[in-house]
Amino acid sequence: MRFHGKTVLVTGAGSTRGIGRAIAMAFAAEGAQVACFDLKASGCRATVKAITKAGGTAYPIGGDVSCSSDVKRALKETSRHFGALDILVNNAAIVSFKPLIEVTENEWDRMTSVNLKGYFLFCKESAHHMISHGIQGCIVNVSTIGATLAAEKKVHYCASKAGINLLTRGLALELGPKGIRVNSVSPGAIDTNMIHDAAIQKLFDKIPPSQRTPLGKIGTGSDVASVVLFLSSPEAAFVTGADILVDGGLTAGQRFPRPDKVQHKPS
Repeated sequence: MRFHGKTVLVTGAGSTRGIGRAIAMAFAAEGAQVACFDLKASGCRATVKAITKAGGTAYPIGGDVSCSSDVKRALKETSRHFGALDILVNNAAIVSFKPLIEVTENEWDRMTSVNLKGYFLFCKESAHHMISHGIQGCIVNVSTIGATLAAEKKVHYCASKAGINLLTRGLALELGPKGIRVNSVSPGAIDTNMIHDAAIQKLFDKIPPSQRTPLGKIGTGSDVASVVLFLSSPEAAFVTGADILVDGGLTAGQRFPRPDKVQHKPS
């Protein structure tokens, strides 16, 4: 019960198979009071229902992360129901697959509004809230390996996520003297709704499960949640400005077939 009595706000917590829901449920399981924020209010309510059924405490808040009034309202509602905020987890994001020349200006604007502006707004309001309440809190931003490892047909997504990593580092420098730690996690291939998108599934079907990562499997939302909880806990009291990869070794380096698996042609 590392987080007994702590108030946590998780954005993007409404997806059935999402990382946000896994994070919210993990915090609740360790005693936190969790505010679940998502564009889909029904998804938030479903997450809260699952947490409550498991014996935890949570509250749903519907809203758009890119709308400053929704963000301010989220902080007010969280504080009203649970008290001052201790931990923010920025997780809400969107993704799409398109060649650069097909991405419209509106699509670019929406991608950056949700994936980068939304993080900025929640960081700003949460930091102000923590400082005004004298709380030495914690912010964890969920980034992606796509922030440092470019991918075709995802330029707009990768660009928006890359901004999160420097936002994290910059805020670590600025908020450190206030006692607020800011870190990020970068998931790789995780079993979420996005992984089951038709375009990604088509690619994954070509790769045997044992070869998808060095660990021979893809990750789960719980794998990411465990790292987020560590970064939010007293065990990580001297960790700030860091980005932790949660990718099963996917980005560790170039991989080659095992020698015993290589078929040699007769000379």
